[in-house]
Amino acid sequence: MTLTQLSNAEPAALYGRWLDFTAEESPKHLLQTTTRGCRGTRITNHFALIRRSAFLVQTSKESLPPRFFAWASEFNETGLYYQRARKQLDVWTAGRGSIPVSAVLLTTGASVEVVRFSLSLALALAAIGTIYLLWRAIRMMLNFMAAAPIARLHKSVRAKEGIPKLIEAVDRQLALIDPRSRRMGAFVLPGWLISIERNSFDLMSADDIVWVAPYTRRRKLYGVITISRQQLVKAFDRHRRAITIKVPEDGVADMMKRLNRLAPWAIVGSDAQVMRVLGSRRLRAIMNSNKRAALIEAVDKRRQEIHAIWAEQANRQQNRQPI
Repeated sequence: MTLTQLSNAEPAALYGRWLDFTAEESPKHLLQTTTRGCRGTRITNHFALIRRSAFLVQTSKESLPPRFFAWASEFNETGLYYQRARKQLDVWTAGRGSIPVSAVLLTTGASVEVVRFSLSLALALAAIGTIYLLWRAIRMMLNFMAAAPIARLHKSVRAKEGIPKLIEAVDRQLALIDPRSRRMGAFVLPGWLISIERNSFDLMSADDIVWVAPYTRRRKLYGVITISRQQLVKAFDRHRRAITIKVPEDGVADMMKRLNRLAPWAIVGSDAQVMRVLGSRRLRAIMNSNKRAALIEAVDKRRQEIHAIWAEQANRQQNRQPI
């Protein structure tokens, strides 16, 4: 928009808009405000572009460029700045008539190029993000193996058995659940933990469980007064990922026993040292990486010993069966 177009425009149609503004004449300097702060001196210059009326531009630059980006807003005619501008304009005219002040106040922003680049970059990032999400959705519709819970099975200690075989085992165990029972929440299956939500699910093999601990989730009013409590039991794997199981207040011990039977090699119970080692915070995880590796190694060794005992018991039972 040029100065002439700005003069002919309706002020109300300009409020709340960014204008790519081109001045057709050199602006006259009107006011200057100096502020001294802890970071030095900041000078705010104000210009009056006089044509039919005085259009005032508020800027932090030492001079107004011939082209600038400005935010148009309604001029507060009762403010101190308006009174200063009105007084200076009267001095310029020296009694030869008053120059009307436009109802539009322009506040400069960054250069047009910078603003356009920022907007283009934001739109490009939004478009890339949308395309990525759409690609993921289509990919999972065409191949459920690409879903994040299934992809995480590649990090399981049972990954060498093959992902299709693991999924088949999960399907067989899910088929044993009573069809009349609830179909959402956490399920403790013979060899798996499964958490099913409305739009997502999660899987964890019993062989990946490293730590089982009880938690209490408190809901507080204004962060001070506890208005409700919820008992939880969390099972953590070697990658600090957890599956949360909601239990009644008197069911924590029973759930801990069930998970202990499911994964007898895992650490069971609250432990501050284990919490520091298996903490989910990034800095804490980096600081305790060596301790976490040693803890997981001990759990893996115990798991291998227990699996060897189970295999030996299975062989003995098989040998005792009559031919």
